[in-house]
Amino acid sequence: MKHCVKKRQVPLGLKVYRTLSSLLYYASSPVIKGLSKVGDEEDLWRQRFFLNRSFGNEIYDCWLHAVSVGEVAVCEVLVDSLLRIRPDLKLLVSSTTPQGLIRLRTRLSEKCSLMVFPLDFPQVISRLLSQIKTTVYGGIETELWPNLILGLKEKGTNCILLNGRLSEKSFKAYKRLGGIFRPVLNSFSKICVINETYKDRFEKIGASHQSLIVTGNAKYEGLITKPDLNRKKIIKDRLGLGQKELVFCAGSIRGGEEEPIIDAGARAKKEHPHLVCFIVPRHLDRIPCVLKVLEKRGIGFDLWSQLELGKKRSHDWIVVDVIGPLYDLYGIADCAFVGGSLVPKGGQNLMEPASWGCPVIFGPSTSNFEEAASILQREGGGITVRDSNELFEVINRLLKDPVLRQNIGKKARESLLSISKGAASFQVEIILEELDKANKAK
Repeated sequence: MKHCVKKRQVPLGLKVYRTLSSLLYYASSPVIKGLSKVGDEEDLWRQRFFLNRSFGNEIYDCWLHAVSVGEVAVCEVLVDSLLRIRPDLKLLVSSTTPQGLIRLRTRLSEKCSLMVFPLDFPQVISRLLSQIKTTVYGGIETELWPNLILGLKEKGTNCILLNGRLSEKSFKAYKRLGGIFRPVLNSFSKICVINETYKDRFEKIGASHQSLIVTGNAKYEGLITKPDLNRKKIIKDRLGLGQKELVFCAGSIRGGEEEPIIDAGARAKKEHPHLVCFIVPRHLDRIPCVLKVLEKRGIGFDLWSQLELGKKRSHDWIVVDVIGPLYDLYGIADCAFVGGSLVPKGGQNLMEPASWGCPVIFGPSTSNFEEAASILQREGGGITVRDSNELFEVINRLLKDPVLRQNIGKKARESLLSISKGAASFQVEIILEELDKANKAK
């Protein structure tokens, strides 16, 4: 008598996703293949289709994926910790955005193999997995790509979600698409989440209770020792910033924030003639908009790119038109505004200025950094503003009172120390446990 083996049923939602992603591949493939015949070998889109790229059947201990600059910062901390404990590990790191890839090449190219993250088409993933094998895969924050994760799982890879977070908006979206993402979540052997709120959200969208671990936020642990006082002195000397100059830095500003921030800075400048203002857009394509606002208001400015080439600073407004300097500029600031928060973008990393002991100012939109915003407000290291008028009032109050600045800055730094709690070290332990477990099972 023949026994029938019952095949595990694929949820309808996942079937639809796979079919649509496969059809989309065929629709877009001719365009991308055309690109592969011209241009630079490093063309981003050709690499995302995994065309004209051979890894020669490489085998890695661990592949870490960081979608953009913020996640790359987490990746740097994890890589450094992993290699400090086990220097012989063979690591692969990927990113999606141009900014993330630039930072990867700058910070990690000598420590790891680097790769552009592939598009989640079945055909692309099949090409990728025929050339790359990894014992452990770690996606950072909310990287839930069904074809990739399920493909890795089928190949015997131990998948981990690191520094997991799920905003209220994302939670609602994933909950509606449970048929697609529940099997993906159940393919992770461990899901390391930042806090209990995120743990609850992940469980409600289908993650198993056993796989969920609250580890804290690894993004912040690396900031504790990151400030470089020598680098700070070099920048101040190069820009001619002495004891009389005060500095305001507006970092990671997004579209719609240029006018309110510049207007608040201009008002503060009238009250404090020696104030120097740095405007740092999140994306370089916003530079023309920033310059237009300054020119419209008759404000003279220097471009950071020209100052880097040796041009002497001739204005008290500096527009940063390159990627990279923001963190060090927070270090020379007497107070800092973190953008993406006056407009509904969810904010940026509030703990970067806090790591320098700099008072942190931000708008009401901080869904991407809920825990950081909460502890900064609770401990008195951060101040929320709703508009340009409130931003001016806070800047003015801080610049007038050095003791107040120092106290708030100290509390900001203490908030960082409180929120970190060895999160990166904890997640590194989990990565190594999964690696050892997989190696023993071979």
